[in-house]
Amino acid sequence: MECPLPLRTSGRRRRTHHPMTTTSLPDTWTGPTTNQLIDSATDAGLIVCWISPRHPRQAAYAHAGGIIWLRRDLTDAEARSLLAHELGHCYYGDDGPQPPDIEARAWRWAARLLITDGAYAMAERQVGPSVPGLAEHLHVTSEAVAAYQSILRRVA
Repeated sequence: MECPLPLRTSGRRRRTHHPMTTTSLPDTWTGPTTNQLIDSATDAGLIVCWISPRHPRQAAYAHAGGIIWLRRDLTDAEARSLLAHELGHCYYGDDGPQPPDIEARAWRWAARLLITDGAYAMAERQVGPSVPGLAEHLHVTSEAVAAYQSILRRVA
């Protein structure tokens, strides 16, 4: 898989922000925006590339090249969640497709990055325990909410 975007401009990595991202955080959720995650990844030496909506996978991470691919047709909540998930794979040194337990570990890492205890508690008070409702309220995917709930179950 090749990155379709130029990766360097004047000796510096080009920041490739998501076209559908919000520039500020709504009052209902906390955590980094998609663009803040992209900036952090780029600052850490990773390359974030936007790929064709026709690609069969929504996102991927190649550890050897330090590259994260995200499909251009993702919503901001999807891009934010999937980017955090792929950063989890980076954190753990995972490379390529992973078994379910490793995927779950990356989702828990992403959930801890994107969802604070206070934001989750407030969202649950406002929308109840529905995973899709919580995901919409917290501006993440259902996978991130389910991973956060699994963290809560482990602590309880």
